[in-house]
Amino acid sequence: MYKLHQKKFLRAEQDRRPKDDCIELELKDDAFDDITTWPHRPMSWKTFVINTLKPSNAELRSVIENALWKNYKNVQVTLTTCPDLSKPPFRMTANGFGRNLSIAEVGGMGNLFPILHKEKDYDIKIASKATIQHGEHTSPYKSLTIDSPKFNLMANLAISEEPGPAEVVHVKCSERIGEENLPRCIRKGLAWHYGQSCVSLAGIFLLLRGEADVHIVPDYPPASFRTMDEVESWFNMFKVKAPLVCATVFHSYDPGNNLRMEHTHCYSDHQDGGHYHIDTTPETVEYEGWFTAAEKIYRVDQI
Repeated sequence: MYKLHQKKFLRAEQDRRPKDDCIELELKDDAFDDITTWPHRPMSWKTFVINTLKPSNAELRSVIENALWKNYKNVQVTLTTCPDLSKPPFRMTANGFGRNLSIAEVGGMGNLFPILHKEKDYDIKIASKATIQHGEHTSPYKSLTIDSPKFNLMANLAISEEPGPAEVVHVKCSERIGEENLPRCIRKGLAWHYGQSCVSLAGIFLLLRGEADVHIVPDYPPASFRTMDEVESWFNMFKVKAPLVCATVFHSYDPGNNLRMEHTHCYSDHQDGGHYHIDTTPETVEYEGWFTAAEKIYRVDQI
C-alpha cells in the first residue's frame, strides 16, 4: 500500500504480496464473510468478536491530554470533526472515519515467529475501498504502488461503518521530553486509566516536523527464524523526514487474544514510508493527530 523508493526492495515487493498493514476502509455488510482465502481454494479462519470499552470522546480527550503531558513539552487536545481524508495531505479514498468504528485484527506476530507461516494468504475483498491514494511525483528512483487486496502475516484494520465527518479527538503536541512514540504514549495512558478493560483506538496523525525511524520488510528468509533477535535484525531500518502521514491502531489491554498492541504505518508525498517506530528529533518534533475509540474488535485467525 506504499510507494517505496528504495531500489533494492522493488524486486522483492513485485515478487510477493504486501505484508502487514494498518489502513482505513469502509465497512460493508459482508465485510468479514470471506476475509481470507488461500491462493487456489477458499479456507475460512476462526473469527470472533472482542467487546471493547468505548469511552466518550470527551472522556478520551482528558485521558489523552494527561498522557501527552508526560511525553511532550507542548500539548493541546480538543474535540473536533474528522478532517476530509480524501484531500491533501492524506489522499485516502474515504473522506473520514469514526462512525460505528470497529477494528479487524488479522493474524499476528505468531505468523512470523517461532514458525514462519508464509504460506498463509489473506484476502480482503473490499480492499479497493482502503487503498491509500498517492499523487504521482517525480523521484530519483523508480516508484511502485501496491494495491493488491492480498497480504500475509497480519493486518490491523480500522473500519468505519459510515464514512464521512464524525467527532474525533484532535491532538497537537511538540518537543518530546519522554521516551515513547506518540501512539504508545497514548496507549500507556489508556492502560493506566482503564486497567484491565480493553480500549482500542484508531487514528491518523501527521509528523509535521522532524525525522523518524521506520522499517521495511525484505524478502522472507528460506527457513524460520531461530530467535527473536534474528527477526529484529531481519527488518531493514531507515530514517525518514517529515511531513509524514501515519495510520495507527492500538489497544490499552490484551484480554488474552494475542493482539498487536500498537501498529503504525506511514507514507508521504516525497516517497518515504514504512512501519513507524519513533521520531529521532525530540527537540524539534511536532505532531497533529485525530483519534477515536472502537466499539469492538473482530479477531481473525488468532495465532
